Amino acid sequence: MSLKMTSLLCLVFLHLMMGALGNQWNVTYKQRNLCAVKGSTVVMEANYTYPKSVNVTNRFWLINPVRDVEPTDLRNEPGYSGRVEYLGDKQNHFSLRLSDVKKSDENMYCFRFNTTGEGYMGFPGITLNVTGKMKELSHQ
Repeated sequence: MSLKMTSLLCLVFLHLMMGALGNQWNVTYKQRNLCAVKGSTVVMEANYTYPKSVNVTNRFWLINPVRDVEPTDLRNEPGYSGRVEYLGDKQNHFSLRLSDVKKSDENMYCFRFNTTGEGYMGFPGITLNVTGKMKELSHQ
């Protein structure tokens, strides 16, 4: 087989692979377990991919998903009001900044995005553990 033919076959293979990979639904998290100190601020990060043929209509985080139950945007959950901020960009990154962390925030946090016809959630998500307040060290 000639070098030209080999190069052409490699290009065709790469093109086919890129097309196949471009049609995947996926959510990945930077970390799966996170520990926070009570009263602190934490950031949870997700990256997501979806077929190029669809449009994302909304993105949000939720806690403790239950099968066959419509997920609730974390911003609308009791106890989270004013403490949730979403940070996103055009590169398919979407983060949750949770401030004034409380012991009751110990949950599994999942990222979900919806399109005109479907939704996709990354499960399992990020498990948050909360510890007591840090004590100041005295320098003697």
